[in-house]
Amino acid sequence: MAIIRCSCGFFYDDEKYGTCPKCSGAYRAARPVESVLEVSGAPGSGRMGRRLDGEKAQAFFRTGEQGLFAGWLVCVKGGQKGQDFRLFPGFNRVGRRAQSDVCLEDLRVARENHCAVVYEPKRGEFFLTPGMGTETYLNGTRLEGTKMLENGDEIGLGDSLLVFVPFCGKERTWEKW
Repeated sequence: MAIIRCSCGFFYDDEKYGTCPKCSGAYRAARPVESVLEVSGAPGSGRMGRRLDGEKAQAFFRTGEQGLFAGWLVCVKGGQKGQDFRLFPGFNRVGRRAQSDVCLEDLRVARENHCAVVYEPKRGEFFLTPGMGTETYLNGTRLEGTKMLENGDEIGLGDSLLVFVPFCGKERTWEKW
């Protein structure tokens, strides 16, 4: 049995469901599972953590091949307050659909590509670019075009407020490690 944490954040038993029952495995389909809890033992062993023959099961965490992330968006206001979203090199589309890189459960956010956070590894810079969403705000000012992001910038969309936290930048890159 393996308890899997889908990229959408939902935990499920892969033997029972096969794919995530919350997002049908569509969320970040290009990026594999973030972490896995595997419990070895005979199938249908009854109690989790103990095999039928009485031996203890082996459990451990394994990190999937997610790729190298570049930073986070942290929700500080709205229905997902306290949740963080990983940002990866390239476009990170923000929207309501499960296929969005940053999936917000906010009815005032556009279904597809409300806006996007872009990380350009060669320049070590992040940008916020408008999408099909009606209104996106950067630090309280309506976003009219692409703007560079700095640590702590606030992105407002719908009823949600996200704070930008970079990991990579000009001084810190995965290439240097």
